[in-house]
Amino acid sequence: KSLTSCLPHSSCHDNKMKITRQSVGKLRADRVRCDVILDVNGDCNHFQASISLPFLPACELEALIGFSYSGNLSLSWDCVFEIACTALQLQFPSALLLCLDFMQQEIDASSCLDIASFAEAYGMSELLEEANDFVLRNFWEVSSTAKFQDLQAEKLLDFLCCDGLCVPSELAVFRAVASWIEADPEERLSQAGSLMTAVRFPLMTFREFREVRAINLRMECFGNKEVELYGSALREFGFSHQENKEQSRVRRPKDALVLVGGDQLNPDMGLRVPMYFGLKAFTLHGVCSSRLIVPSVVHPLDQALSGYAAAAVNGGIFISGGFNCKYVCLPSLLLYHPERGTTYLADMANERAQHCMEALRGRLYVSGGVCNLREFYTDQQACEVYDPVTDSWTAFASLPVPHVGAASAILEEKIYILGGYCQDDYSESGLVHRFDPGRQQWENMGKLPGAVTDLRACLFQFHLIYILNGFIFRISFYKEWVQ
Repeated sequence: KSLTSCLPHSSCHDNKMKITRQSVGKLRADRVRCDVILDVNGDCNHFQASISLPFLPACELEALIGFSYSGNLSLSWDCVFEIACTALQLQFPSALLLCLDFMQQEIDASSCLDIASFAEAYGMSELLEEANDFVLRNFWEVSSTAKFQDLQAEKLLDFLCCDGLCVPSELAVFRAVASWIEADPEERLSQAGSLMTAVRFPLMTFREFREVRAINLRMECFGNKEVELYGSALREFGFSHQENKEQSRVRRPKDALVLVGGDQLNPDMGLRVPMYFGLKAFTLHGVCSSRLIVPSVVHPLDQALSGYAAAAVNGGIFISGGFNCKYVCLPSLLLYHPERGTTYLADMANERAQHCMEALRGRLYVSGGVCNLREFYTDQQACEVYDPVTDSWTAFASLPVPHVGAASAILEEKIYILGGYCQDDYSESGLVHRFDPGRQQWENMGKLPGAVTDLRACLFQFHLIYILNGFIFRISFYKEWVQ
């Protein structure tokens, strides 16, 4: 994938800067006032003054010189690391920033390990943390790439020992280690034992553990080196010591969802039972404080709204749908600013209220809720995504079941819709559905353990998904809801 990155400008200087660069670029193309030649090959025979740069690659230097004149830098995975290294060597921060932005925005399973190596080599701690987090979140996909087979044993062991490793089951970890060993058995069989200590065999089922024996037998056929993986795995699987807590600790992602409050529908359809709990706190920049925060007065909305959804994208607050003062579902989308007020954007294709809206990769994903049906309401299962760049909506896969008054959050770059109810028959839906933008489909992720209506969820930088509901404080964690 090749992208052209540009330096940002303020709107008032954008046109002037563009004209200036075009003019200077034309002078360069016509070789006007070219006072010096940069010689990277060491064979310059020009009479004109020249500077020898024998240690710089010609292609990357040409790209940076062109960037100096145009403000545009064409980047792809074939050249971004080389251009970034050259920019570092020449102390060219603006070009380096574009290269780093490209790596962060376009990171995928095939490139994350290269980004981690680059960041580690040049001491870029934030980029290294982001790349390592991507590996942990997408370990199963990364383990199937060619780059994974070239990992050093020490680095692989670091990933395997991490509690935040996200895998469908511990068998996936074992398979990844086995494929890494089989890529070079002569050299790597001797390291198999130490790597297998990081596989948490007690987390496997008996059915999964059968595969351990099959792979162990296949490894024994590689040569004269003695392989004794199955015996040690069997001891850990069935007879591990209680003090060995590392082997039995459940892997949990770095990010988690926090669900707060909610209510349950009463058998009398006109009543609801709110779920209260005695925990009040305000969070400011990660520090919990019990002091009262007094809100300041800001610009009001243009109309009264309830049952709407809101999300923040690029510093703007977007408000979609909701009920107006006559309790009619709206298809509107508003951009709200506390000082400037409301800006109306393109309407959704479907009116809705009591729905979910989440921001992911600069877009707004809207799903669930209710819509108008003559004098009543019905379930709205159609879903759509908004692109702020084009101010337009596009439909995506509809929800498999209604989710009215549900909670939503983004976890591992996937959209989670949690709980809610069905408007048509007022039945509660304790289901959790997850939408994967890459595969463009919804997945059923199981059921919630507690209250399922009018929930709220948020991302929490910890290892657990907390569910707070009812009069008793209850804690659960994902991927399996365990009370």
